[in-house]
Amino acid sequence: MRVSVQSGASVRDWLASQFQLLRLVDLGDTKLFKAAVLPAIVVGVRRAGVEVQDCEFIRVYEAAQVPGADVRNVDSVLEVLDGAFSGFARASGSCFQVQIGRLRAPRASKSPWAMSNVGIDAWLSTVRMNSEGVFADVGKVCVGIKTTADSVFVRDDWECLAESERPEDELLRPLVTHHVAERWRLPLGSANMKRVLYPYNLSINDRVPLDIKRYPRAFAYLRKYEEKLRSRTYLIDAGREWYEIWVPQCPSDWTIPKIAFPDISEMSKFFLVEDGWIVNGDCYWIKLLRGKNPILLDLMLAVANSSFILKFYDSVFHNKLYSGRRRFMSQYVNRFPLPKLSRAKGILDLIPKLLRASAASEGAALSALQGELDEMVWCAFGLNEEIAR
Repeated sequence: MRVSVQSGASVRDWLASQFQLLRLVDLGDTKLFKAAVLPAIVVGVRRAGVEVQDCEFIRVYEAAQVPGADVRNVDSVLEVLDGAFSGFARASGSCFQVQIGRLRAPRASKSPWAMSNVGIDAWLSTVRMNSEGVFADVGKVCVGIKTTADSVFVRDDWECLAESERPEDELLRPLVTHHVAERWRLPLGSANMKRVLYPYNLSINDRVPLDIKRYPRAFAYLRKYEEKLRSRTYLIDAGREWYEIWVPQCPSDWTIPKIAFPDISEMSKFFLVEDGWIVNGDCYWIKLLRGKNPILLDLMLAVANSSFILKFYDSVFHNKLYSGRRRFMSQYVNRFPLPKLSRAKGILDLIPKLLRASAASEGAALSALQGELDEMVWCAFGLNEEIAR
């Protein structure tokens, strides 16, 4: 059971309405069971009508040991789930961080459950005092396109096709996937770069497909797969053309500045997307809301790529998969905080330098600039990294 995602709302609602919860243990990526699950232990007594659930909350995830921190060696992490131990424990060759706090959740709330303790609450209070708002106030997080026939629409070998069946260049668009995701800017000319056959006009907002017969090479290519494409009955039943992409998003959005990022990643990988590039369904992307200051896109990029946001994520959401990978879903990214612009001038001045260093693959310079950015972002929220640890 996932306590920290919106999709678990029905299970949380049932537990909160039928039980008085006594203890909640999020076992995260401990791999205590053979099944490929992220388990939780819920202890409670049958009692309906509890308005606010207030119980002990223990969270255990694999983590890198903090230098100088004490580590308890145990045979199993189950030995340190008594509610008295908080810190690092090593079991079966892996290091785990055990955190203790409380769950306080109104029964009627559909929000994911989160841990509360004195340290986290004080830290988040400082963040809120120095925040202008959240990402959702200035931008819209969208998912990428979904063709439902990637073997037809997405390839990295279009040039290998016979010229008579190689779609016209204006219909082939570079495709952003999680395979090429990097912080700040994409590596141009990557060997893994794919292109998508995108039969829509990018100059209009409406998702109206092109008349494919006006593109004889693309038409010849698609005809080879017509039977397969027509088998997508849900598309035909929706009144769409057989050669369309199931979820193309708004074509004109691909011509405006945007930030993209992979759904699953150990570290945050947010990057600017060039005009005309299309984002695949294994990534999300952010566009500014109408009328918002363009510099806010740079500010979102800076915050999302900072070490601060990883601390924020782990404090508020802590939805980690195996090997420390995080889920950067829209429900989380929408809640990322933005510092007040009056405290962000240094951050904004640093962004062009980071983008240039990234584009030029200047590793040493980029690392130094990243460290400078991290310090600035922490300070913009009224914090410093040492205190946060």
